[in-house]
Amino acid sequence: MATGAASFNIKGTMSVKSHNDIQIEDLFTGDRAALNASASVMAPLTFLLGNDFELVDIQGVDLTIDSTEQPRTATIERVWVDGVHAKAGKTLPLKVLMRTYRGEEVVRTVPVAIPGLVIGVAYLWAWIGIPGGLYGTIWILALAFIARFMPDTVKALSTSFLQIHRELEEAAWVCGKGVLGTVRTIVLPLARPGVIAAMTLLFVLSIRELGSSLFLYTSNTMVMSVLLLDYYEGGNVGKTAAFSLVQTVLLGVLIGGANWLARSAAQGNIAQRIR
Repeated sequence: MATGAASFNIKGTMSVKSHNDIQIEDLFTGDRAALNASASVMAPLTFLLGNDFELVDIQGVDLTIDSTEQPRTATIERVWVDGVHAKAGKTLPLKVLMRTYRGEEVVRTVPVAIPGLVIGVAYLWAWIGIPGGLYGTIWILALAFIARFMPDTVKALSTSFLQIHRELEEAAWVCGKGVLGTVRTIVLPLARPGVIAAMTLLFVLSIRELGSSLFLYTSNTMVMSVLLLDYYEGGNVGKTAAFSLVQTVLLGVLIGGANWLARSAAQGNIAQRIR
């Protein structure tokens, strides 16, 4: 019998009558690997058999155990992110450099999801103690939505502005136009389809945003997503379905109108160029 440090890799399935199978998969290493491995199987089995809710019929336990007489450990030496900006509601690919017990360097990518509700929590802590009465108003929701969706809006607008050549702005300056005049007569007319698309995207994202508004809404500033969740949690299935249908129709009308405006703006720009 082997003593000392060892490693046990356990994979298995626990079959329960009238319920889904319970998957067991874990790796244990070190001086107490055998004890921890056996506890990982016995703990859920004991909990199921001793629960106070219903009588459980265990139909079988199928285990595959891979054991080695050496520890399988790794030390984390470095964690970094490659050129990715962390944004709320996005998944951050985290690079982890580990050194194994054999001295080998291994790099793994771990996806870390940043929940969108961090914006709501941040604004809650930032404004709840500041006098002025901003918390509990519609303005704090507006600020939270702007901070939440500003990166997506800038990304959508940047493609439209990059298509406008700088020579057009320089020509406007030569003709005596100032900065505001150039923006009004050159930049905005050419970027109008992209601006309309970005505004539509911002509205669609904000109308379904729930995480940021959960910590900031009040009874007087309840947004559509929170109201829909309130109907659902209250068991009002009819109101939930009706409100969802209204929200879908509203989004359909908005997207159709935005497409028509963007198409009209693009055709107007083409007509001006032909002239």
